Order: sequence, then structure tokens, then C-alpha cells
Amino acid sequence: MKQRNTARIDTENVSAARLRTWRNMRIGFVLLVFLLMFGVVVVRLFNLMLINRDKLITLAESQHRVISTHITKRGNIYDTNGIDLAVSVEMNSVYACPYKVADLEYEVALLSEITSVERSELVKKLSSDSNFVWVKRRANPSVVSILDEEHLESIGYVKEDKRFYPHGDLAGPVIGFVGTDNLGLAGLEYKMDEYLHSTVSHYIAIKDNRGNKLFEVDPTKAPALKNYDLTLTLDVYIQYIAERELARGIKETSASGGCAIVMDPNTGEVLALAGYPGYDPNRFLDSPPETWLNRATSWNFEPGSTFKIFLAAGALEDGVADVEDVIDCEGGSFHVGPVEFTDHESGFGLLSVSDIITHSSNIGAVKLGMLMGSDRYYHYITSFGFGDFTGISLPGEEKGIIREASLWNDVNLATAAFGQGLSVTPIQLITAAATIANGGELMKPYIVKEIGSGDDCIFTAEPEVRRRVISEETARLVMEMMERVVDEGTGTDAVVEGFKVAGKTGTAQIFDHVTGTYSKTEYNASFVGIVPADDPKLVILVVLERPTTSIYGGDVAAPVFSAIAASTMYYLGEFPEYLYARGDALTSLDEDATEPVVLP
Repeated sequence: MKQRNTARIDTENVSAARLRTWRNMRIGFVLLVFLLMFGVVVVRLFNLMLINRDKLITLAESQHRVISTHITKRGNIYDTNGIDLAVSVEMNSVYACPYKVADLEYEVALLSEITSVERSELVKKLSSDSNFVWVKRRANPSVVSILDEEHLESIGYVKEDKRFYPHGDLAGPVIGFVGTDNLGLAGLEYKMDEYLHSTVSHYIAIKDNRGNKLFEVDPTKAPALKNYDLTLTLDVYIQYIAERELARGIKETSASGGCAIVMDPNTGEVLALAGYPGYDPNRFLDSPPETWLNRATSWNFEPGSTFKIFLAAGALEDGVADVEDVIDCEGGSFHVGPVEFTDHESGFGLLSVSDIITHSSNIGAVKLGMLMGSDRYYHYITSFGFGDFTGISLPGEEKGIIREASLWNDVNLATAAFGQGLSVTPIQLITAAATIANGGELMKPYIVKEIGSGDDCIFTAEPEVRRRVISEETARLVMEMMERVVDEGTGTDAVVEGFKVAGKTGTAQIFDHVTGTYSKTEYNASFVGIVPADDPKLVILVVLERPTTSIYGGDVAAPVFSAIAASTMYYLGEFPEYLYARGDALTSLDEDATEPVVLP
């Protein structure tokens, strides 16, 4: 009995040992499984967090992030009537997201073939760390069409402006042009770029699992991206008239270039500003860089006898001389120190101050200048705005060269009296002439009339009087002298049928910087005129550079003035009274002056 119990206990002990062993084995197995699973997780985490980290982050970003690009459209430029002078046309620009490039070699080869961009440049761009790179700005529509067929994940398009100038070379140097990045590089496009600018901005938006954008920035509400349109004082029809007649005058006189400006003397508004040669902003690279400059503001030239009206104004204002005071013009020859001064033609004898202006006597002007003295004459020159910037909103403005009176000797004073030995710009000269036309007030010239976008107008120009230079009475007397210039003096070719015209001719020798002397064969010829003289509405300046048919402003520049003045007055609806009385306003006008104004 005792042996049987012992055997049963041994059997139970063996079974318990086996059970414990089996249990331990199962626990060990489960622990091993857990250890293996944990090892797999560790290896997977190591793989995700260290080995494939960048690749997976890029994949996640491509699924949940999108680049949103916003481009503000560059502001338009309009003439005073709202006619387009510079507009922006939308075109597709091609960009790439390097992190989405699937096959670098293939995509580089394809893009290079389609867009003509160098492979080395594309490799550098598409393998960069950037999220956004340009491939081809303002691409040809055929390029976009081919790329669409390829369905490349990495390629996208942005609507981008291409600048277009509807009237070609009309007012080209005034308007200017933009570069590839739509930044202004010349003219008003450059000067007013802070208002016109087009901005490209990129924003990152997050997508949900359905592709909807979350937390996207609204770029249209960012003040820094706002731009504006420009409205100018230029009238496209008057601009066309000025350019047409200037080009015709230059061709007929074989001049090398020239400038014509039309201004409202009562406000300072520039109605037309023509320069020759000009250029087409749509193809500005086809023209030499020197044509990109605006002659009206950047051309320093010696004005010659047009300057005598400012001398006369100063002398009358100071009481140095009266209109009828007589000066001996020495028969055409007069010495100041060692220098001999002469008059044109055969010279003159006794002339009144008015006659000196009418017949443009250099010796009479020299003697009148000597009566004034250097200090007083210099005072009036600078008071009329010479030697200083006008402040017009055009780039590259020069301020002329007017030496201090303390540096003048008698010869300097004598030459300055008839507009030589100093230099001015066309915009200065016409602004000073406008001072006489409006009764003695120097106006600030302006060409930008308004800056705004829709109802948001941030600037409106108003006429600005810089200072009073001469009295109304002095201005009236000088105007009468200028009328005589056209009626019976050197400017008879400036007559405009049916209107009183006041003006002054100018002929100036060109200084040769190589020889250090004045040329004996090359001259600048000019005419500045006011119409109607009895109620000034326009002041017009014409300057021809190196004309060859004649050197005199009365012969070559005055006819151009007459043509511009006549066509402009008719365009503005101003006709001679006798034509109204006859009831057939246009029948008696010559064909050339009344040809329809048709834009090119």
C-alpha cells in the first residue's frame, strides 16, 4: 500500500514537472514571439526614422502639401482719355517642383528639348532642395500643349503677365519697358515701378485626405502685393500729331534728331512729349540703348536765342530797360574784351528792346545783359527754373549746366545773354516759356495725372505754382514782343492761320568736346511758341538737332511748330472766329493741316 502511494506521488511529481516545463516553454515561446515582433518594430522604426526619413517626409508632403502661387497683374498705363498705352496680357509660365520629379534624366531631356533651356541649367534646378523653380517664363502655347500630353507630376503652370504696348513706338521713350521679371527698366515703367509692379508670391497650403486646401493664406489681402494703374496727362492724339510733324520736319531738314513738347501753360500738364529717334517698347532690344533715353528730360543743349525772352523779362522786371529803349547794335560787330560778337545777316544799327527780340540781335542782347550785370541776370535765369530739376516724374532728368554768377567774366555774361555757354533741357525751356504765357508764375510740369486702382485712388495731380518769377505786366510786354517775332521778325513761318501766335526762334552752335571749340557747321535750331497769344492754351517747343537744309530755327523749327499747333487746336475744337462766322469751319484749311488724326 505504501509503495503504491509512493509511486503515485512520483508520477504526480513527474507530471507537475512536465507541466511546468511545458508552461515555461510556452512562456518562452510567447516571449520570443514578442521579442521578434519588437525587433521587427525596432528595425521598422529605424528604417522609417533614419534610413528612409527624407524620402518618406517628401512623400507625405507631396500628399498633404500644395504650393499655391499668386501673381499680381502689373498696373496699366492710360492716356488722359483712358486709352491704353501699356497693358498686361496673361501667358502660361512653366514651373517645376523638384521633390516631385520621378525620373530626373528623362524629365531634363524632355524639358530641354521642348523649352530650349540648357540641360545643365535644368539639372541644377530639378535636383535642388527648392520647392519651386521656374522652367520657362511666358512660354509659347505650343510648349504648354506638349507638356500637357506628358502629364508630368512635377510640372505646373502659372498665369503670368507679358507687357504689351498697343500703339507701338508712340511715346516709347516716355512709357519705357519692362524686363523678364516684369520690373520696369526705362521710362515711366521704371520711374513708377513701385506702383505698377507685378509680384510673384508662393504660399504653402495643407490638404486633407480629400484634397481640400486647409489654412491657405489669401494673398489678395496682403497690402504689399497691391498695385495701381497710371493715368497720364498725355493725350494720345496730340502725341501722334507731335510725333508725326516732328518726324516730317527731321526728314525734310535732314536733322539727326529732335524733340517736341506740348504743354498747357496754365497747369503745367504735358500733353505730348515726342523724341526722335524713338523705339518700340514691344521690341526695345531691336533699338540701340541711346534711343531709350527721353530727350525732353535728359538732353542738355545750348538754347541759343530762345533764351533772349528771359533776358528781356528780367531787364523789364528790374527796370533796367523799357520796351522802347534804344540800344546801338554797332552795325553787326562788337567786342567784349578780345572776343568779337556778330549778328546774323548784315547786322543792325539802333534797335529798341522790342526790336532786339523781334530781329534776334545778339549784340543787342549782349548789351542788355551788360546793363543787368551777372548777378541779376543769374538771379532771373535760376528763378525761371534753369539749373534745377523740374521734378517731372520721368527718369534720368538732367538739370542743365548753369555756372554760378561769381564764376562769370564779361565774356561769359555776353554769351549767356543770347543763350550760349550754358545748357538747359527741353522740359526746362518749355516750362520757363509757359511762365511768360500764364502771366509770370513758374508751374511744376507733370505727366502723371492719377494713380489708383478702381475706386482706390491714392494720388491725383493738381497744378502747382512753384513761385512767381515776373509780374503780369512784364509777362504781357514780353508776350507782345514775341508776337512781333512771328508777325514781322525771325519767326514768320510759325504763323497759324486764324490765331495770334507768340514765339521766339533759336539757333545755337554746338560745342565740340573733342576740339574744345564751337563747331562752325553744326547747329541746334529751335522754336518755342504760344497759341493763341491772346488767350494762351498751348505752349509748344520744337528743337531740331543738326539740321542741314538751314541752321536757323525760324526756317526749320518754326514750320514744325505751326503744323503741330494747327492740328492740335483743331483737335481741341478751337477754330478761328471767322470760320465760325462763315459756317464752314474746315473748308478753308489746307489739306495737310487737317488730315484725319489716325493712330498707327
